[in-house]
Amino acid sequence: MGQYLYGVALIFFLLVCYVVFHETQLYQEHYLKAKYVVEEVATAGAQYNYLSDYADGYYNFYQDEGEKAIHHFIRSNFNLDNDLMPLEAGKGYWHEQMKYEATFIDYQSPQYTAFPGTYSYTHFGKLHEITLNGPSVIVTLDVGRAPLRISRLFKDDSTNYVTAIHTFED
Repeated sequence: MGQYLYGVALIFFLLVCYVVFHETQLYQEHYLKAKYVVEEVATAGAQYNYLSDYADGYYNFYQDEGEKAIHHFIRSNFNLDNDLMPLEAGKGYWHEQMKYEATFIDYQSPQYTAFPGTYSYTHFGKLHEITLNGPSVIVTLDVGRAPLRISRLFKDDSTNYVTAIHTFED
C-alpha cells in the first residue's frame, strides 16, 4: 500500500510541476509580446510632430495624433474594442480591460528643462528617474492580471505593467 501511495503522490507532484511550467512558459510568451507591442506603440506615438517647429530646430510632438496612433496600435495588436476590452471574451490570454498612459516630453512640455535631462515618474508607488537625451514618448500599459492557476492559490492580485520609451534623436 505504501508503494501505491508513493506512486500516486509522485504522479500528482509531476502533474503540478507540469502545470506550473506550462503556465510560466505561456505567461513569458505573452508578456514578451506585450513588451514588443508597447515598444512599437511608443515609436508610433513619436512619429507625429509639428513640421514648422522641426524646421526651427525643435522636435515637438503632435500629441492628439500620437494618442490616436497609440490607441489604435494597442487595439489592433491585442484585438480590443474602443474601450480596450477584449473582443472575444475567454479566447485571448489577457482577459481584463487594458489601460495605458502616454507621456510626451518635448520642448513645449511642462517637464522640459534641458536635454539631456532627468525625468521623474511614479510606478508602483515608487519614484523612478530616467535621463532622457531628447524628446521622448513614454508609454505604460496595464495589461491586467495573468490567468495563472498558481497565483489563485496565493491570492495574488498583482497586475502586469509594461513600460517603453522612444527617444527622438537626429
